[in-house]
Amino acid sequence: MEQNISKFRFKGYKITHSELNISGEQSENTEYSIGINAKGKAETDNFILTLDVSISSNDNSIDANVVVKGTFNFNKEISKETLDSLFCANAPAIMFPYVRAYISTLTALSGVDTVVIPTLAMTPLGKEIKESLSEQ
Repeated sequence: MEQNISKFRFKGYKITHSELNISGEQSENTEYSIGINAKGKAETDNFILTLDVSISSNDNSIDANVVVKGTFNFNKEISKETLDSLFCANAPAIMFPYVRAYISTLTALSGVDTVVIPTLAMTPLGKEIKESLSEQ
């Protein structure tokens, strides 16, 4: 039986930077803001997506920054329009749950209330990724 291999595959990720600063006590009404910067790089048959995620609390009790690089493998036969969609929409949507889980685990194991980032639409990052690709 022949095995079908996807033309766009997530190969894995690596946390390249992780920083957590805890100062003071969290209040009951602690709220968080999140910032995400994204950059993509297309190579021969690989796509590297870098997500730089920053979280800060409104009471200045917690600041976190995580940089993660994900690698995707793609078939060169895929049309440019499809690749643009895969790079700019699908890739960040595939990687972001890993960042969410990492931040939750990191804070939970640090003796503070667990920071749970909500699921977010990754579509707005698409433009930023597309611009980084066109700069190459």
